[in-house]
Amino acid sequence: MNPNNKIDMDQLRDFEIFQGLMTREINIILEISQLMSISAGEDVLKQAELSMDLFLLITGRLNVSMAYSSMNARRFQKIAVLKSGDIFGEIGFLEGKRRSANITSIDGSKILKVDGMKLHEVFELNQHLGYVMIRNIALVIARRLVDINFQLRNTDQMGSF
Repeated sequence: MNPNNKIDMDQLRDFEIFQGLMTREINIILEISQLMSISAGEDVLKQAELSMDLFLLITGRLNVSMAYSSMNARRFQKIAVLKSGDIFGEIGFLEGKRRSANITSIDGSKILKVDGMKLHEVFELNQHLGYVMIRNIALVIARRLVDINFQLRNTDQMGSF
C-alpha cells in the first residue's frame, strides 16, 4: 500500500473482516492493498465486470444496485447501502466470476482494494490468516442472507393484508 495513505490500525482491527487476526497478519493484507479515494456518484464496481479483488469500505457510504431489463428498458434495483467497515466484492473474490451488482459512492469514500489473486496466494501460505478471513467473509454473507430473508418475509406479510 502507498505509505502516504495511512490507515489507522485500531480502526482496521474493529472491522468485522479482520476480527481474530494479529497486527502482523493485517499488515500482510495491507501490503497487497491499495487505498482508493472515490468521489460522490462515482462507480466503484460495475455489474458483470470480471474481477477477483475484495474491497473494504473505510469511510463513506456506497449504494449497491442490480441492473435488470423490464419492457425493453434497463432498470436498477437498489439492494443495500454499505457503511464504514462493510466488505464488498466477496462473491467475485470467492468465485472468480463476474460482479453481481453495481457499487456507486453516495458521498466521498475511502476504500481499501485488496488484490484478490495475491490474497488467495497469501491464504495458501498463511492458513491461519486464510481460515479467519474466510470465516469472517462467511459470517458477513450469512448475516446478509438472514437480513434478506427478514425483508422478504416482511414484504410477503405486508402483501397478504
